[in-house]
Amino acid sequence: MSWPIQDFKPLQRSAAGFSMVEIMVSITILSVILLATTAMIGQVNNVWRRTTGKMNAFQESRAAFESLTRKLSQSTLNTYWDYNPPIGNPGGLVPTEYVRQSELHFVCGPAKELLNGVPALTTTGHAVFFQAPLGYTVDSSSTQGRLDNLLNASGYFIQYSSDQDRRPNFIQAASGVLPKNRYRLMELWQPSSELSVYAINWDTVANPYDWFMEPVTQKQGRAIASNIIALVIQPGRSSGDTGGPLSSDFSYDSRRYLKSPANPFASLTRNQLPPVLNVTMVALDEDSAKRMDEKFGDTAPLLQADALFTEPDDLAKDLYVKEGGDTSLEAFLAENGYNYRIFVVDHHTSSQVE
Repeated sequence: MSWPIQDFKPLQRSAAGFSMVEIMVSITILSVILLATTAMIGQVNNVWRRTTGKMNAFQESRAAFESLTRKLSQSTLNTYWDYNPPIGNPGGLVPTEYVRQSELHFVCGPAKELLNGVPALTTTGHAVFFQAPLGYTVDSSSTQGRLDNLLNASGYFIQYSSDQDRRPNFIQAASGVLPKNRYRLMELWQPSSELSVYAINWDTVANPYDWFMEPVTQKQGRAIASNIIALVIQPGRSSGDTGGPLSSDFSYDSRRYLKSPANPFASLTRNQLPPVLNVTMVALDEDSAKRMDEKFGDTAPLLQADALFTEPDDLAKDLYVKEGGDTSLEAFLAENGYNYRIFVVDHHTSSQVE
């Protein structure tokens, strides 16, 4: 059997391919896209890490600020109305009026004045001391959770000190371990069973601040946040009140009428809480605090505390950088390259700012 002879044409190569030049151009373009994408991802990652780092750096400060403002809002004086002078007074005087009375005490102002006399204590900024129904006891099992409204004495102030005495003995004895000098936000935390404010006879007491000075001297408190360099407590009137200021120097004392009865604020603040408390707190991150320690050591660098935060009208000027080169805390921090955060609760605007 024979097959018919057919014409066979040679195979032809397809023209639908890539030349070497096209491949090289494609690889170049792809490399540029990958490099651009990698750079963009790197920038996003750096921004995320910086943002997360800042949030973590000030997490302790934020928690301390929220705790401080929350407990301040619970402060109380448990006031009542009574005869003045009281019946059975030593002079046998006849009562002529009713006045607001209280066995409790609220006081705030420059820490240097309130804690004057506490040995080996370096403070800055303001301090505040008060009573509040926080329910803290030494042995909570005895109350079985039923007395959570017991009164406690509480307070806040800033202390500059070394952590040498806070370290375990084996670290204190270790060579080459340098102490850390830090600003710390201290919290006075006196349990209900040791509440000493009721033991004070307000008519005869020599120092009405003994109820919080003695616990501070005995270190009856704790550091709740490190690197808190400024605390400002500003008492004020409510937004609808048209009266004058409650203080000319940030100080407020519900028992000022006992120490300085002629003071114009004495009768105004007698056994009353301030209607408004605006709280400002400034915090550093740990890296900035470390550099501050390396530069200044144990000399408490923010000695501007004697010049700053003494007059309410100058609060903004003392705190924030202003045109004209005015001295301020923010200018000091910026000049030294410190990373900081300012926390503010302004009850006049009902806002919390960081």
